[in-house]
Amino acid sequence: MQSRNGCPRGESVENVEAGFSRAGAPESPAVLLGAGATGRATACGAGGAGGGACSSRAGAGVTRWCRIFALSAFFGLAVTRPAVAQDLRFSTRSPVMPPGDSTVRIGPLHSQLTFRQSAGFRYIAASGAGRADLNEDGVEFPLSSSLNLENYVVLTRYAGLGAGFSAEYSYYPMETQENVLSINAPQEGVYGDFSLDLAPGANLRARIYDTPSYLTDYVDFSGLSDEIAGLEYNRFDNTLGADIDWLMAPDKNLAVTLTRQDVVPEDEAFEDTGRTSYRADVSLEYQPNANLVVGPRANYSVQTFPSEERGDQTSTEANVFCRSRITRVISCSASIGLTSTRVASSDGGTDDGETRSVTADLSLEHILNRDTTHNFAFSRQLTSGFAAGTDLIDSYSYDITWRRSLGAVAFSTSLQSSQPETDTGGGYALLSSRLGLTRSLTRQLNVSLATDYTVRQNEDASDYNDWTTSFSTGLSLRPELSVRLTAQHQTRDSEDDEADRSEDRVELTFDYSHVF
Repeated sequence: MQSRNGCPRGESVENVEAGFSRAGAPESPAVLLGAGATGRATACGAGGAGGGACSSRAGAGVTRWCRIFALSAFFGLAVTRPAVAQDLRFSTRSPVMPPGDSTVRIGPLHSQLTFRQSAGFRYIAASGAGRADLNEDGVEFPLSSSLNLENYVVLTRYAGLGAGFSAEYSYYPMETQENVLSINAPQEGVYGDFSLDLAPGANLRARIYDTPSYLTDYVDFSGLSDEIAGLEYNRFDNTLGADIDWLMAPDKNLAVTLTRQDVVPEDEAFEDTGRTSYRADVSLEYQPNANLVVGPRANYSVQTFPSEERGDQTSTEANVFCRSRITRVISCSASIGLTSTRVASSDGGTDDGETRSVTADLSLEHILNRDTTHNFAFSRQLTSGFAAGTDLIDSYSYDITWRRSLGAVAFSTSLQSSQPETDTGGGYALLSSRLGLTRSLTRQLNVSLATDYTVRQNEDASDYNDWTTSFSTGLSLRPELSVRLTAQHQTRDSEDDEADRSEDRVELTFDYSHVF
C-alpha cells in the first residue's frame, strides 16, 4: 500500500533493527524511526482509500486551516531551518537519464552488478513456545549470498529503459531453520525495477513499470508480521503500472496512475488472499504559490478473487488534498474524502454488502532545531481485509529524532486499530513503541542500541505483548569487508501460557561485497 501525494498511509508497523549497514557505517537516522516494534502490516492487503483532513478550498483558506492546526500543536517551539517547498508531481519526475553510479558503460547501456556474501556464527537459547521461522534452537553457521543487477539503456533523448534484478539465498547448514530463496525486483529507489521512462514533450512525462517479486513472511490471521507464532506465507506478487503527468499550466498538473497487481499465494492455507486488482487514480494538482499544492482526487478499483469463498470487490473514492509548507519549519500534508466499497456474494456464502466511510490522512512535520525533527500522522482507510471482507483501519503515529554527525537518537510510537466492516471477525488493536540509538565511536567502529515494546489485543485470538532489546557493534575492516556483532533478548507474554516465549541470541557476521 502506497502513500499518495505525500500523505502517509500509516497502516503498517515495521520492526527495523537499529543496526549497521553491511559496510559497517551507521544506519540513517530514518532507519531508527522505524514505526514501532515487532508487528507490521504486510503487502498482502488490498489498496485502501486515501484520506486527510484539509478542506478542499484552494489558496488562503486551506493554508489558514492547516496553520491554525499546526501552530496550536507546536506553539512556542524554537525553529532555525526551512522546510522543503511543495512541488507538483510533474516537477518531482526524474529526467530521462542513466544513473550516475554505473560501473559498466557500453554505448547506451549503463550497468552495475553487486555481489554480497555474509558468513558467521549464531547461537540461540530459548524457552517456551517454538518460533515460526526456526526449527530448533542452538548453534548455526548461516551463509547468505545476494546478487543485485541494475541496467539502464538510453533509447532516445526522450526515453530510457531500466531493468533490475535482485536475488538472495540464505543457507543454514545445521538445519535450525529452512533455507530461504528471495527474489525481488521492487520499484525504483529500492533495488531497481523494469521501467520505461518517457518524455515525449516538454509538458508530458510518463513511466511504465513492472515490479515482480517472490516474498516470504510469517503472518498472523490479520496479515500482520509475527515471526514468533505466525504462519509461513510464500507468494508471488507482481505490479504492472503507469504514471502519467501532464503539466497543463505552470501551476496545474494532471496526475494519472493506472495499476494492475497480482498476488498468487503458494500454499492452500492462504488461498483466500490471492487476488487480481485493477486501480485507476486521477488527481488535479493546483499550486497557487510555492508553499501550497491543493486539488481534488478520485480513484476506482476492482478486485477479483480466485477463491470461491470470497466475493469480488469494487471501491470508489473521492477526496480533496493539500500539501502545505505552513511556516519555515512546519509542513502539513492532508486529505479528506468519502470511500465506498461493495462486496459481491460468493459461492462460499458471503452476502452482498456495501460499506461507506469518511477516510482521511493528516501528516505534520516540525523542525525544532537543526538537530531535532518530529512528526505526527493520522490515517483512516477502508480497505479489503487480508483474507475476507472489508476492514476500517485507524492509525496514529508520532516520532522524534535528534541527530548529529556522529550519531542519532530516535523515539517513535504508533497505534493501529482494525475493525471488520463485514461479519468476518479478526479485529485488533496494536500499540508499538521504539527507542533507538546509533553512535560512531570512530570512522570504522559503530554501536547501536534499540528497544521495542508491542501490545497486541485481538478480538478472536489471545492477546500478547512483546519486548525486544538488541545491541550491535560494527567494524569496517576495509571498504568491502566488515564485521558485525549483535546480541538480542526477546520475550513474549501471552494470555495463552503455551504461547509464552523467551529468547536470547548472539550473532557474529562477516560481510563482503564487491561491485563489478
